[in-house]
Amino acid sequence: MEFFLENVLRRLRAGRKMYVLLFLEMAIGSLVLSISLNLMFTGEKQRREYEKQNMGRKIAITGTMNVQSAKFPVGADTYEELQRRYDGKLSFALSNTAVNDLFLEKCGRIETAREYCMDDALVEEVFGQTAGQIDREHTVFVGDDAYEVLVQAGQEGETTRHYIIEELYIADDQLFVNGEPAFEVKPVSEINKNQVQEIAEVWTEGTYPVSWAVIFPFSHAAQIEAQNENEEPGFYSQLLAGGVNGKAADFDLLNDVTAYLTEVNQYQIECGISNSYLQFEKEYASLQWLTGYWIWIGAATMLMVVTGMIGTLLLFQYRRRKNTAVSYFCGSTKRRIYAEQLVEIGAVLLFGTGIGLAIGFAVIRQGVFSYLMEIEWFYAVIVILAGLAAAMSLALMGLCFLYDRKYSYLMQAREG
Repeated sequence: MEFFLENVLRRLRAGRKMYVLLFLEMAIGSLVLSISLNLMFTGEKQRREYEKQNMGRKIAITGTMNVQSAKFPVGADTYEELQRRYDGKLSFALSNTAVNDLFLEKCGRIETAREYCMDDALVEEVFGQTAGQIDREHTVFVGDDAYEVLVQAGQEGETTRHYIIEELYIADDQLFVNGEPAFEVKPVSEINKNQVQEIAEVWTEGTYPVSWAVIFPFSHAAQIEAQNENEEPGFYSQLLAGGVNGKAADFDLLNDVTAYLTEVNQYQIECGISNSYLQFEKEYASLQWLTGYWIWIGAATMLMVVTGMIGTLLLFQYRRRKNTAVSYFCGSTKRRIYAEQLVEIGAVLLFGTGIGLAIGFAVIRQGVFSYLMEIEWFYAVIVILAGLAAAMSLALMGLCFLYDRKYSYLMQAREG
């Protein structure tokens, strides 16, 4: 084994000038590819998360009352009329949302939650749960943080009062509304098949954590409106509109929808169309182009390494043919000779890959490319690049084997 390693080191020292150049090229190629692949994987992960948050790429039409009002911009009657008008042309899903301050008077704790009155279509869009599997009319789904506050209210004999409307607390797995048991309580996790952590809110141009969500059946929105005597602002409607039969939504129809909602609400509504997913797709397409460009640069660098390695190995094979012949006559085997060549090739390629990966890891951790996005490090990239280097080593070894078949080392030894 010691003699084997000495032979490999001797080979590397003899070709050190060429090997240093190839090592640097391999390190640069691995650096570029490691950053590019991690950027690509990060972008793809964010795209999947964005799809979950934006509920199936549908376009959001938001409605916010610009005056004090005791109603949601898209009530039950309005929603029913929209579905009738655009039957076969548009598909809809709706959430009427009220901002809710959960106030525990005795301990002075105040938290903010959201009351979402979601229709069955939206529950399925967001969470991936088939509505038919749930008794929606008698069930409310509560996020973990909101559940903690509401249970505490029930245990301490106090209620949490919505700053607009109703008093809430949980006791005996029931949600009490204004002192009366109204709904069976289940955790949001029971319907969260998509593992969504945030709910998109177009009117805030952001998201809201699922852990603070209280998800009522859609019909509860009418009860909230009936109790809202103070006519305080804080009611929002988010209508998701999409095409039917896999087709994109017609923007002319969407504009008709906004015009209808504005008219129904007597022009006292701020209504707009938001296609944030389309904007994200444009940004993602630009990112894909940039990533693809860098991958091509890394691949071109790797090709230069392979080309340079082929020339170097063929030259070294030619120069070493007499030494190789002597090694055979001294008792060395083909397996040993080829093993030395494989380790010689692999040392250059794998070590160069390792250095490139280490630099790439440091660059990503330091946030050098944070102006593009916060790139995550995926350990699969190490496996991919190490596998690529190993495959290149084996391919070059195969080339050396084919080259050797042209020569008779017996004749070389006799000539020597």
